[in-house]
Amino acid sequence: MQITHDTNGHGLPDYPEGLEVADVNVYMHDSGMICAHDYSCPVCRTEAALLDLSTGLMQPCWCCQKDYQLVKIDKRRWWQLMARKER
Repeated sequence: MQITHDTNGHGLPDYPEGLEVADVNVYMHDSGMICAHDYSCPVCRTEAALLDLSTGLMQPCWCCQKDYQLVKIDKRRWWQLMARKER
């Protein structure tokens, strides 16, 4: 579950300087075919996320996958892409 805290306003706590990264527990079966984890869906935060065992990436839950998809975006500029194609 994600908990959002308001900070730096009148009567609110200061923004924390150092936060520890939360651990995600993944329990893998000996066969490598199934696993269980405690990571929530990055979209709705109410259901469990889906762990793609072939890539190790957490995907949105089944309900959210109907409307959302995680996509890797190439953030390089067009001239960087052209320079790579010429090699």
